[in-house]
Amino acid sequence: MNRRDFLREAALIGAAPFLGTNEVWAGVQAAPSVRLTGEDNKACHALRDGLLITPETPTEEAEVVIIGGGVSGLTAAWHLQDRVILVLEKNPTPGGNCRGETWKGIRYAQGSAYLSEPDERLAAFYKTIGLKLKEAPSPTSALHAKGKMILDHWGEGIADLPYPKWVIRSFKQARKDFKDLAKDPRAPTKIPVAKNHPEAFRYEKITFADYLGRYAPEVTEVLDLFTRSCWGVPTTRISAFAGINFMASEFSPIFVFPGGNEAVAEQLARPIRNSLRLRAFALRITQDENGVLVTYVSQRKVRSIRAKAAIIATPKHVALRMLPDLPKSWRASFSRMRYGAFLVCQVMSREVLYDQSYSLNCLAPPFVNISVADWTQKKPRKEQARPAVLTLDLPMGEAEGRRILLSNNITPLHKKTAAGLEKLFPGCTAAIEGYLYYRWGHPMVITAPNFWSRNGKALQRPWGRVSLAHSDAEGLPCMEAAIAAGKRAAEQVLRHLRKS
Repeated sequence: MNRRDFLREAALIGAAPFLGTNEVWAGVQAAPSVRLTGEDNKACHALRDGLLITPETPTEEAEVVIIGGGVSGLTAAWHLQDRVILVLEKNPTPGGNCRGETWKGIRYAQGSAYLSEPDERLAAFYKTIGLKLKEAPSPTSALHAKGKMILDHWGEGIADLPYPKWVIRSFKQARKDFKDLAKDPRAPTKIPVAKNHPEAFRYEKITFADYLGRYAPEVTEVLDLFTRSCWGVPTTRISAFAGINFMASEFSPIFVFPGGNEAVAEQLARPIRNSLRLRAFALRITQDENGVLVTYVSQRKVRSIRAKAAIIATPKHVALRMLPDLPKSWRASFSRMRYGAFLVCQVMSREVLYDQSYSLNCLAPPFVNISVADWTQKKPRKEQARPAVLTLDLPMGEAEGRRILLSNNITPLHKKTAAGLEKLFPGCTAAIEGYLYYRWGHPMVITAPNFWSRNGKALQRPWGRVSLAHSDAEGLPCMEAAIAAGKRAAEQVLRHLRKS
């Protein structure tokens, strides 16, 4: 892609209706309608493939430039709101994967969907930004296995699991162990990750599947659904540290907003609206003794801004391409990081297909979890003849999944999805009006064994005037990690500004 073509594609990012993309028909020529939309990758891939843009003479100045307007970048901006800042976000709206849409009055999440129960420090932060937590009514989880629906399968329903008694005892033991770990100060349960006890890091030497080997195989089978929903990959691909960290919070209340976690992004963005520059794609960040120079494209023009410091709140495989002078140790760490690909499918129907729990884990590929979009909205639960939206999680793994997403042809996958829904809810096809698929190419960092021992220092310390945010800087694909990384980056920048 040459410079002219790149500028044209970058302009299209801002003009697209969904997540900064052009809507793509998936090739299915039958009712109900099937559409594919999601992240646009052309500009990012041009950067990946070595597009060179000559920096312009800077025409703007700021104290801090923040690249990336997801939750982590917005958190950093919120902490720096008293400074002269500029936030560059390539999409038409901020929030990263915390965005929602509306269909027939139902607000649904395009990505990040709920919050875990916060610790005292995080609860205070939510209160400070004006976020009013709303606990999701029970039951919040269920499992469909062997043709049976089990509500609250880790709680009161555990005895009803369709397994032999010895397997159910193994589930109960796993539940007890996870609850005990949640209380153990030496267990890997804290975010930021650096606050964990040194002994907690012994769990990062093995996979989560290795740790689960002490239980019946069915426990691993069910938790594979969980890790594939959270990371896009099974328990064999993530560390026991990461798996325990997430599971330790699964037995506490969750908090759900209409539209998912876009509510968090909205509250963070509120005081820094005038510092947001949307449809702005950063290309190159360099630094010298005078500060940093950020080159970006906006409205089909290449621009440059001079600042005293920068925060990169993007995935590290993108940051790697923006930093031509990045030292070898940082470059090696960024290059090692891997990300799961993901599809989220909104199933829009004329009547309720399922509303017995907020989420439903499914041992029926290709989807692993179903969420009820309006679970916390005031709807007459007994009224089934009303519009409804179910959100399906379809993990795509890594390279092979991304090839499917890049092909823009999800017809084979959609056929499996529709067939799986029909098997789960017989007769549902007649009530479905449409399927809307959202494509996420690299939304979740894969927390492989030894992730922190190999990458932690490079991810959490500043490089000169450049600090790093984004959830992958904590190695955990969750809201809490994004907020922690954004706060840490802001604190690093403030220390630098006070010295200068």
